[in-house]
Amino acid sequence: MHIKKEIKLGLLVIVAMTLLIWGFNFLKGKDIFVFGTQYYGVYEKVNGLSDGSPVIYRGYRIGTVQRVRLHPEQPGKFLVTLLISEDVKIPDNSVAQIQNMDIMGSKVVEILIGDSPAMLQPGDFIYTDVGTDLFEQVSVEMQPIKEKTERVLVQLDTLLTHVNRIFSSEMEQSMQKLYSTIDHLQQTSQHISSSFQDGGALANSLQNVEIFTSGLKDQAQNMESTMENLAVFSQGLSEVDLASIAASADTLLIGLNELMTMATTGEGTLGLLMSDAELYLNMADATANMDRLLADLRHHPGRYLNFSAVNFGRRVYVTPTEKMAEEKNIVFKVKVASSKEPLDIRNAIVLDDIPVFEDTDGRNYIYTVGETRSFEKAEILRLKLVDQFPKAEVIALRDGKPIRLNRALMQVNYKN
Repeated sequence: MHIKKEIKLGLLVIVAMTLLIWGFNFLKGKDIFVFGTQYYGVYEKVNGLSDGSPVIYRGYRIGTVQRVRLHPEQPGKFLVTLLISEDVKIPDNSVAQIQNMDIMGSKVVEILIGDSPAMLQPGDFIYTDVGTDLFEQVSVEMQPIKEKTERVLVQLDTLLTHVNRIFSSEMEQSMQKLYSTIDHLQQTSQHISSSFQDGGALANSLQNVEIFTSGLKDQAQNMESTMENLAVFSQGLSEVDLASIAASADTLLIGLNELMTMATTGEGTLGLLMSDAELYLNMADATANMDRLLADLRHHPGRYLNFSAVNFGRRVYVTPTEKMAEEKNIVFKVKVASSKEPLDIRNAIVLDDIPVFEDTDGRNYIYTVGETRSFEKAEILRLKLVDQFPKAEVIALRDGKPIRLNRALMQVNYKN
């Protein structure tokens, strides 16, 4: 018996439709050929749970979510049908909890088995719960990190503010120091430039060197005479009778011994001086008067002496400038120091035989060495003293009163 083509076509369509329906449900996670026990759960939210999502127990799949729909009687809630295909006894206090299956956000329903002796019956409602959403869980776990990060950022901002303040302050100070250094360099340059100009320190130093060399040239003849005198003096020393000198020294020592004996016993003038206080005071008063007289004589020599250069057996050279200085009563000295308080260099001997004199102008104590009518001689003396007294300088006095050196040189018609 032949089967008609229409019957074959009908059977083929039925099989195809059956396979299509089964395949569609299979792709959705439903297996129409799988049977099991149904339970129901009511959820406030399903977080993306869909038909066909797995139902697991301790990580093992025991069924699927058969259907997810809005609850027909409880608005705002969801009714989820769970199909348990495995033979699992579920206590009635168990919980069906929606959880994350992977980091992609796939959902799964996990059965948390309770400890009740009573078991759920097919079609019963099971307790439900919604686990923490992946993003919520990440947010909760990241919250402490976020708070720590915020605190670190605040501290970092404070640190950067302090560092910026410190560097700004140091930079400002550095710039001020740089500007100050530039100002000092500019002032130094101006000072050097002014020193090389007429009347400047360096120009005056060069002028003094020139004056010194000129003075040495003028004193060449005096140096020759001095060398001749030294030769004569040396020859005289070679002719001295040392025996007679020794005898004279012996006699002198005996006399000194007798003098000291008389002094200690109060005999003679020296003895009286050592024992008589009144005589000592009179001599001290006389010495002070003599000191004042000599000081007045240095300041006003014209009041006491009128002399001229006379040859007493040796060569004396008086230059025209010295003569004019004598006529105008101008003298040159070397000032070695000045102070508001007395210094301990008074009457000190420099250059072997030249004493240091102490004068005062009413405000300061002035210490000078030497006195001459010649500026060249005073300059030579200053150059000899400059190692011992770096601030030594030549000063001029007229009638015992200080005057400017340039003015004094003009008045004596000095030309370098």
